[in-house]
Amino acid sequence: MAPPLWSKQGCWTCRLRKKKCDEGHPQCSTCESLSITCHGYGSKPDWMDGGDGERAVSNGIKEVVKQTSRRKAAQSIKQRDPAKIAPKSTTLSESSSSPAPSQDRHEPAFSADETALLMHFLDHVFPLQYPVYKPAIQEGGRGWLLSALLQTKSLYHAALALSAYHYQTAASVMLSQPCQIATLVMQEKHLEICIKSLNTFTHTSCPNGELSIMMTIIQLSFFELFTNYGNAWQAHLRAAMNMYQRRNRPDLVPLDLSSESKTALNDLPLLEREALVSNEAAQSRFISGTLIWLDIISCITATTTPHLLQSHSTVMAPDSQTQLEDIMGCKNWVMLQIGRIAALHADRLQSLRQGHFNCVGFKQTIIDINLEIQSGLNASGPDSVALCNPSALITPVFASMALVYLHLITHGFQQLGELDAVISRVMIMLQTEVPTHLLPAVVAPLYVIGSVARQGDEQFFRDVFSSPPLLDPSLKQRARILPALEEVWNKRRADPTFLWESSLEPIHDILLI
Repeated sequence: MAPPLWSKQGCWTCRLRKKKCDEGHPQCSTCESLSITCHGYGSKPDWMDGGDGERAVSNGIKEVVKQTSRRKAAQSIKQRDPAKIAPKSTTLSESSSSPAPSQDRHEPAFSADETALLMHFLDHVFPLQYPVYKPAIQEGGRGWLLSALLQTKSLYHAALALSAYHYQTAASVMLSQPCQIATLVMQEKHLEICIKSLNTFTHTSCPNGELSIMMTIIQLSFFELFTNYGNAWQAHLRAAMNMYQRRNRPDLVPLDLSSESKTALNDLPLLEREALVSNEAAQSRFISGTLIWLDIISCITATTTPHLLQSHSTVMAPDSQTQLEDIMGCKNWVMLQIGRIAALHADRLQSLRQGHFNCVGFKQTIIDINLEIQSGLNASGPDSVALCNPSALITPVFASMALVYLHLITHGFQQLGELDAVISRVMIMLQTEVPTHLLPAVVAPLYVIGSVARQGDEQFFRDVFSSPPLLDPSLKQRARILPALEEVWNKRRADPTFLWESSLEPIHDILLI
C-alpha cells in the first residue's frame, strides 16, 4: 500500500485537510500560501472531535481555499496577458501608427484586498473613531494620517485589522458566510503582523518612529474596544501613555522630530511648511490630544487619577496649539476640569480607605472647580453659528456633565434637586439642539447625565442608546451602556444611599466613547 501523502507530524490544518505539510514554523508554507489559519503543532485542538465542530472548521477552510484559488487564478490570467495591465511596447517603426505606452505605469505596492481595506478605514472607520476630526487646511489637513499609515508597518496592519473587523460586522447581513470567513482570516492575519512588528520595534529600543508606534498602540486599543475584548485596551492605552511621558520629559528631546517640526509644534498655520514638517507637527498634536482625551474619559469609569495629569495644564493651556475641540469636540478648559474632578474623586476614595480624608480641602477644591466651570460657561455665551461649529454644541454638554460629575463624587445620588437647573438646560440641548450625527461625540456626557435622569427623561436615553448612530454592530462595548444605565436607575429608586462609585462597578472596564 502506498504511504499517505500527508505527514502525521504536520500541522493540524494539513492533517485535517489530509495534505502534505512541510512542517514549517511558526506556520507551514502550505497554509500560508492559501491564506488559511495554520493551527500549529501543539496539542490536538478541542474542535478536532470528529463531530460538528470539526466539520464546521473544515468547511470554513474549504471556502477560504476556494476564494484564494479563484484570486490566484485571476492574477495568473493577468500575468499571461500583459496587454490588459499595460500597453505593449512598440518599435520605432510602429510608433507612428500605435499609441505610445504609458511611462508612469508601475506595479501596485498593495494588493487589491489591502487597498480596499485601507480606503474602508479612511472612509468609515477613522471617522467612526473621531467623528468631529476635520482639520482645516491651515492645520495641515489629514495628510499626516495617510503618510503615517504608509510608512509604519505596524500602524498599517493595525488599521487594516480594524478595517476588516468593521467591514465584516457592519456588512454582515450582506456578506455570504465564505466572505465573512475570508474577511475574518484577513483580520487575524493583519493583527498578527501588527503585533510581530510592534515586538520587533520594542526589542530594538529605537527612538525613531515613536509617534507612529504610539498611534499603532492607540489603534490596538480601539480594536479591543470595538470588539469588546475585555480590558486589554487599558494595558495598551497605558503603554502608549508611558511612551508619551518618556518622550515628553523636559530633559529629553524627541529624536523622531526634525528641528523644523519641533518649531512647528508651537506654530500655526502649517500651510506654508514643507509637507514632511507639517505632517510631523500635525501627527504630534493629534496623538497628544488623543491620549489626553482618552486618559481623562477612561478615569471616569475606572475611578482613577489621570495618568497624564501632570501634562494636562501644559497640553490644555489656553494658548496651546493642541486643541481637543478639533479632535473630540470639547474645548480644553472643560476637559481640564473633568480631569481635575477625576483626580479629586480618586484621591477622595484613597483617603477614605486610608482614614485621613481632608474634608475642608476637598470642599474648597469642589468650589474652585465649580467656579471655573460656571465662569467658562458664562464666557462662552450663545453661539449663533453653532450648527457650523460642533464644538459650540459639544462643549456645553461636556460642561453640564462636569457639573453633574462634581455633584456625584460629592453627594452620590442624593440631593439631586440641586441639579434641576443643570439637567433641564442640558436636556433641552440634547433633545432640540444637538444633531443626531454629533451624538457619538457625547457618549460620556450621555452616560453621566443619564445616570441622574428624571424618570420622564429616561426614555430619551433608552432611545438614544438603542438606535443608530450610537447603536452600531461594530461597537460592541457601547451595547453595554444602556443595561448599565437601567441598573443605575433601578438601584437609585431602591436605595437612596446608592453611591456613584458603586454604580460604576459593572462598567469599570468600559471607555465611554
